[in-house]
Amino acid sequence: MQKREVFGFRKSKISKTLCGAVLGTVAAVSMAGQHVFADETTTTTSKVDTTAVVGTQTGNPATNLPDAQGNASNEAEQSQKQAGESNGSMPVEVPKTDVNQAINNAQAAGVNVVQDETVDKGTVKTAQEADQKETEIKEDYAKQAEDIKKTTDQYKSDVAAHEAEVSKINAENQATKEQYEKDMAAHKAEVERINAANAVAKADYEAKLAQYQKDLAVVQKTNSDNQAAYQKALAAYQAELKRVQEANAAAKAEYDASVAANNAKNKEIATTNEEIRKRNATAKDEYETKLAQYQADSEQYKKDFAAYTAALAEAESKKKQDGYLSEPRSQSLNFKSEPNAIRTIDSSVHQYGQQELDDLVKSWGISPTNPDRTKSTAYSYFNAINSNNTYARLVLEKDKPVDVTYTGLKNSSFNGKKISKVVYTYTLKETGFNDGTKMTMFASSDPTVTAWYNDYFTSTNINVKVKFYDEEGQLMNLTGGLVNFSSLNRGNGSGVIDKDAIESVRNFNGRYIPISGSSIKIHENNSAYADSSNAERSLGARWDTSEWDTTSSPNKWYGAIVGEITQSEISFNMASSKSGNVWFAFNSDINAIGVPTKPVAPTAPTQPTYESEKPVEPAPVAPTYEAEPTPPTPTPDQPEPNKPVEPTYEVLPTPPADPVYKKTPPAPAVPTVHYHYFKLAVQPQVNKEIKNNNDVDIDRTLVAKQSVVKFQLKTADLPAGRDKTTSFVLIDPLPSGYQFNLEATKAASPGFDVAYDNATNTVTFKATAATLATFNADLTKSVTTIYPTVVGQVLNDGATYKNNFTLTVNDAYGIKSNIVRVTTPGKPNDPDNPNNNYIKPSKVNKNKDGVVIDGKTVLAGSTNYYELTWDLDQYKGDKSSADTIQKGFYYVDDYPEEALELRQDLVKITDANGNEVTGVSVDNYTSLEAAPQEIRDVLSKAGIRPKGAFQIFRADNPREFYDTYVKTGINLKIVSPMVVKKQMGQTGGSYENQAYQIDFGNGYASNIVINNVPKINPKKDVTLTLDPADTNNVDGQTIPLNTVFNYRLIGGIIPSNHSEELFEYSFSDDYDQTGDQYTGQYKVFAKIDMTLKDGTVIKSGDDLTKYTEAEVDSVKGIITIKFKEDFLRSVSVDSAFQAESYVQMKRIAVGTFENTYVNTVNGVTYASNTVRTTTPKLETPTPSTPAKPKQVLHALAVPSLPRTGTSASYMPYLGVAALLSVLGLGQLKRKTEEND
Repeated sequence: MQKREVFGFRKSKISKTLCGAVLGTVAAVSMAGQHVFADETTTTTSKVDTTAVVGTQTGNPATNLPDAQGNASNEAEQSQKQAGESNGSMPVEVPKTDVNQAINNAQAAGVNVVQDETVDKGTVKTAQEADQKETEIKEDYAKQAEDIKKTTDQYKSDVAAHEAEVSKINAENQATKEQYEKDMAAHKAEVERINAANAVAKADYEAKLAQYQKDLAVVQKTNSDNQAAYQKALAAYQAELKRVQEANAAAKAEYDASVAANNAKNKEIATTNEEIRKRNATAKDEYETKLAQYQADSEQYKKDFAAYTAALAEAESKKKQDGYLSEPRSQSLNFKSEPNAIRTIDSSVHQYGQQELDDLVKSWGISPTNPDRTKSTAYSYFNAINSNNTYARLVLEKDKPVDVTYTGLKNSSFNGKKISKVVYTYTLKETGFNDGTKMTMFASSDPTVTAWYNDYFTSTNINVKVKFYDEEGQLMNLTGGLVNFSSLNRGNGSGVIDKDAIESVRNFNGRYIPISGSSIKIHENNSAYADSSNAERSLGARWDTSEWDTTSSPNKWYGAIVGEITQSEISFNMASSKSGNVWFAFNSDINAIGVPTKPVAPTAPTQPTYESEKPVEPAPVAPTYEAEPTPPTPTPDQPEPNKPVEPTYEVLPTPPADPVYKKTPPAPAVPTVHYHYFKLAVQPQVNKEIKNNNDVDIDRTLVAKQSVVKFQLKTADLPAGRDKTTSFVLIDPLPSGYQFNLEATKAASPGFDVAYDNATNTVTFKATAATLATFNADLTKSVTTIYPTVVGQVLNDGATYKNNFTLTVNDAYGIKSNIVRVTTPGKPNDPDNPNNNYIKPSKVNKNKDGVVIDGKTVLAGSTNYYELTWDLDQYKGDKSSADTIQKGFYYVDDYPEEALELRQDLVKITDANGNEVTGVSVDNYTSLEAAPQEIRDVLSKAGIRPKGAFQIFRADNPREFYDTYVKTGINLKIVSPMVVKKQMGQTGGSYENQAYQIDFGNGYASNIVINNVPKINPKKDVTLTLDPADTNNVDGQTIPLNTVFNYRLIGGIIPSNHSEELFEYSFSDDYDQTGDQYTGQYKVFAKIDMTLKDGTVIKSGDDLTKYTEAEVDSVKGIITIKFKEDFLRSVSVDSAFQAESYVQMKRIAVGTFENTYVNTVNGVTYASNTVRTTTPKLETPTPSTPAKPKQVLHALAVPSLPRTGTSASYMPYLGVAALLSVLGLGQLKRKTEEND
């Protein structure tokens, strides 16, 4: 991080506002012809110190362009309501020459021609769709022409074919007649021949048939005898074969059964052995895993035990420190959270519904309408709990115990042993409410959250018994475990009833262990509660309730005590008085600091015993089978003689058929053809795009205020077949807060005439004659349109810029475009950008311990650790252009240089993840005039004017800074330490501090931090007594020789609510040793009431001498009394502090003696007034008796006064006189008078 410093002059700002004056910005109004962007507007500077302009309209503390976005124009709203709507269309004509020619040809050929209704092809949206439809129409016209032509050609062909067919049929019929007459003559001669041949063949067949029948009878007899002998042998064979097969089958079946049984048994044994092997392997793996875990756990246990032993030792050493147990103990109980526990209550105990319990309580008089303020307030307390449906609503009756059981515990254990169940038994012991027999209670679903109950601003005492059970259901003895009794309030009751409400734990059967510094004390009956209010500092509490009674507070131990369990059943009473509602949580989350958890030693795993595998069964022996008998062989049959075949007699021929003559065909029918025409219209679509200055799409994204935003008004291609385009007009009603740039728009929109209406914030684009000529060059083809671009800037924080436009063609077709929108940062609940929120840099002042000290008193010489937040999270996802990013990123701290001194060497910058930020330089300038022109220009454009010296942080490379932190939405934290100048302690006063962040050239102011520096004004008196109430001061008077008197050193007052602890407060008195002799005695008293951190109150006048130590240089005449540092650090920063010292002297010489002392506070010295006393010369030579003071001076010599020692106890102390001389605090030389 580069650091530079520039020095100059500036005026004082003590007790005045120290923040930078904000420059008023003259908002540029969008006008026709205007092209001055927002960052070029003029600024005016107020000569009066003012705080930053806070854009209350936007919620962002903007220093430039603070106005909120105005309402959209009526034209814009109406246009956006109609987004996407269209009106009219553009007709398209498709040529139909071919189909008309086909129609004329058909009519000439005699074809019947019919025209059908025109087909509407609809209205399409794009030129592409129009081309598709035109193609479909052209294809349809071509098909119609082709179909008509085919029908016409076919009809002409059919007429010619008919004429030829008639001539052909007439010739064929004449030939058929002549052939029939010839065929009849031949048929008659053939019939006569066939009848003679058939008679000869029949006689020969009948003789051969008689011989065949005789031979056949002999063969059939022989074959029959052979067949009978074969059947007999076959029957014997089959009987034997059956017997052998059955015997073999029985043997095989028995063998197969044995094999199957053997296989099944061995399969079962194999399965068993496999399971045994798996179990053995699993047991081995589990053992080895457990053994490895045990070994690791053992090593960890050694480390944990060592850490635990060290923690116990630390607790022992700090047991008297605030927040630590006064008797160090370790925690063996883990019972902190069980959100998934299962709560059960015996069915005999009635659980109330919300309304049912509400009605019951109202019947007791606890009602919001009860005029008794106590009861109506009690109802509001009750209702706050009753409305929570996660609690079980119960009514406890006196001396009737109610059990609430929780099972399924997942996170709890004692000495490493799991706790699975806990049972709470609640018994109402007494209550001052109504008749003293009933009280409402609410059991939580989480046993560690436990319960609420009411006392309705009376007193209530409920006994609670707690039993814990392990996983086997056995009662556990948790002796030695620690439980938390916390948030035991006193004095935080309702302000309208009685603030002295008390919560206490009573009759605990265990043992209390107090927490050092806690307000909770042990009382009789083993009870614990606060003796007095622990709710308000004004009532004596160390802190207000809000400072300690939260789970995250480091001081939560202040209202807590720890209980040590001593038996199996834990018992205690929760008691309250006038509290309204009481929540008690019973758990092991100890509020004390540094209570270690005792580690549990791991248990070594037991080595497993492995199972043995079983042997398999032997296979059965296969049987021996009988051989089957040989079948008999049959005797072959003798062949039978061939039977003679009956001759085939010739069939008489069929006489020729009567001739059939063909008929001539009818003439062809006249065909009918149909045709139709088409109509088509187009609605060309439009699209609006929104771009940044780098032509990156930014629709529904973020860009910085003052960014250049471009609207591109695009129209789709115009279709082929369209009419001539005579006008092409685009109208765009711009959003409010958008600064229109006419000249840039004209330059970005060639081919259009541009007009702007300032009254309606509307821009109109009309296509030029040249553009229309381009559109009309070829109407038979589609044409690509050109588009205009609107150029301007967005000028509001937290604004959304929505926009669409209207296209009108030929005054016959119009369409509204889509809506685009872009948002500027500073707008919470932005649906497009979830991270968008207000742009609010913040500033807090902290001390070295990180405690916020805004508004507190700070001491001169102390260090302010200003923590500045560079708020960038709302820019996440930003898409600003490169020129907007290049405006840079700055953070300005306008600090009061007359009150604070920079520690620029300690400046630290980190991101939200704690990582160091690089690439940011820090410079310091003594005034705006001393800064370079570049810085002055940045501040001027952002509307920021520091009052004097200022510190500025700058991103060295805006693009890298933007990519790393801005568009990723990562906040940065700057810690800039500044030391309060020592001279502030001399004058006192307040000072203010304010910061600004500048992003993309836009400024935003932080909150103002104010601190006060007290004036330290020590005083010195001369007294004759030690009584602080005695205000008699003999400064300027006469002190007789040898008189014993006191210098009263009154220290400066340190106001209450100061920012850091005191570590130094001393009195150094450089007395004139030639006239005064230190007697060795001094006293220190409290000048005002003071409170220590542990709550101890020191009253004004209390003796504080024991908390001091003194050092004396009798040679130089210097005595220094210092408070011990540990005592000073024990004083609460919320308490004021002032002390005074009495240093006893004896006047040993004649003359006038002056004296001034120095009061040192935390390293800064302050001089007192100068006192002067005179000792006259003796009137006679006779020694005079010393004058007696108002109080007997010899009383100062009592042993109780501390002595500082002899001159041997020399302290190497720098001469105070020299120091005061350097500080210019007056003439400290002593004056003496010589004796005459």
